[in-house]
Amino acid sequence: MRHLSDGTLRRIYDEPLALTAADQAHFDGCADCRARFESIANTARATTALLSVPGFAPEPAGALKSLRARIRTEEAARPPRWYERWLNQASPRWRPMATPAVAVLLAATLLTGLAVTGVAQSLIRIFEPQSLAAVQVSPSDFAGGDVQLDYGQVKWLPAAPEPAGALKSVRARIGTEEAAHPPRWYERWLNQASPRWRPMATPAVAVLLAATLLTGLAVTGVAQSLIRIFEPQSLAAVQVSPSDFAGGNVQLDYGQVKWLPAAPELRQLSDPNAAQSQSGLPVLIPASLPKGVSGPVSFGVASHATGSLTFDAERLRASAAAKGVKVNPMPSGINGSTLVVNAGPALIEVWGLSAGSGQAQMPTLVIAQTRVPTVDSTGASTAQLEDYLLSQPGVPPDLAAQIRAIKDPSTTLPIPIPKGLATTEPVQVNGTSGLLIKAALGAGVVWVKNGVIYAVGGQLTPDQVLAIATSFH
Repeated sequence: MRHLSDGTLRRIYDEPLALTAADQAHFDGCADCRARFESIANTARATTALLSVPGFAPEPAGALKSLRARIRTEEAARPPRWYERWLNQASPRWRPMATPAVAVLLAATLLTGLAVTGVAQSLIRIFEPQSLAAVQVSPSDFAGGDVQLDYGQVKWLPAAPEPAGALKSVRARIGTEEAAHPPRWYERWLNQASPRWRPMATPAVAVLLAATLLTGLAVTGVAQSLIRIFEPQSLAAVQVSPSDFAGGNVQLDYGQVKWLPAAPELRQLSDPNAAQSQSGLPVLIPASLPKGVSGPVSFGVASHATGSLTFDAERLRASAAAKGVKVNPMPSGINGSTLVVNAGPALIEVWGLSAGSGQAQMPTLVIAQTRVPTVDSTGASTAQLEDYLLSQPGVPPDLAAQIRAIKDPSTTLPIPIPKGLATTEPVQVNGTSGLLIKAALGAGVVWVKNGVIYAVGGQLTPDQVLAIATSFH
């Protein structure tokens, strides 16, 4: 009688229901085949047991702790020199380059002090830079080569440089200059985002006032003669640069400004219910947050503001003369006209700011919303104001040309975009047209819907801000 092969018996162990009827009948009646099957099954079970190992569960926190402990041990064995500590303040990743970098700097800077000694008479100049050449380097190029060699005696005449002292002196000078011109409330607000944009604060706010300075005046007689000249329903990108306004931060008096009842206030809150109650706007909750966005959310509420500006040609002329600025005479159609501006309220949600931190911080995510601003006039038209204000000193020609190119300035809100630092493209957000802003350090999207301007931005990718913008609930 022919017995079942070892392969067939092993298949009985792996797949008991895969045998043919004839093989199954033989197996059931053959004691020899059943004995061989038990031997094969025992071997299979032993092999399975040997191959069964626990699943790998990585422990990144423990690995990082172990790595840091090793780094501290190696650092303690050779404390960094003064110039390595200085370089570490900028970026610890570049520490391996400290020694060769300082060697080059010594070769480029150590010679001038020797002129006071007799050595200068026998010196031959071997280095005096007149041009520059880029040299690509990487910390990995110097990995393992952080060996300190003594090439000879080094002297500083009269003493080694003190970068910390120089930085302290620069900061003191900046503080003195800032104290001479305390920033206005809106300049302080802009400075919290980026001090580099401070020169733009005045012209930027002037444009925003023309786009955002209105309802409180309805209780006065002025409201009866108002003509709506600005109520944004769409957006337009306008390229701007801080350098465009260099030297043009001159404050001119165009007329009397009134706030009814008071200037807008920005309040910081931690309770979402209080933020929603005070702003009258719903707190927007993303369906999910991208990796890297976490922690407590802080809220900012800007109150509704109603203000007016009554143009006064004589006040402008006197202001320009006092500051030595030449301005174009104010047209009669503008002189005496009053602009009434309604803006806000606004609600801002911010992720990534640490409470009580004294250092400048960049939020990881910002969600903002505000009622669309409106501007009404008692006489001057949109075209008259545009022609006159854009011709005044301090408004860059390129910016003026971009604003004039807007097809319908009465319903279009200009969005300032940092020139050379960001790009824009039109997108669809929640069924309406929006503006996607892309930058090296982040992205943002702005859109207008149902009388509200929305904005989402932060240290995120364009896809991430669009995903957040379309997931609110």
